Amino acid sequence: MYANTSGWGDRPEARRLVGTDFPVQAHAGVGHALHPEGEPAFPSRVILCDLFGGLVAAEGVLSAVEQGFGAL
Repeated sequence: MYANTSGWGDRPEARRLVGTDFPVQAHAGVGHALHPEGEPAFPSRVILCDLFGGLVAAEGVLSAVEQGFGAL
């Protein structure tokens, strides 16, 4: 089984973009979502997108294994 994840999705232009956690947080608006209105937005110091992206990918792989690869 093979799984691939990307911070930018599967758009053709995504292949040339750098996908480290902080630019992905900025693109997704994580900094804005984490702070109350009126406070300046800034990204989490924790690599949230990397961590949760890996967890979501692992959950997808486990779900496919559980279903006997039927979803692939």
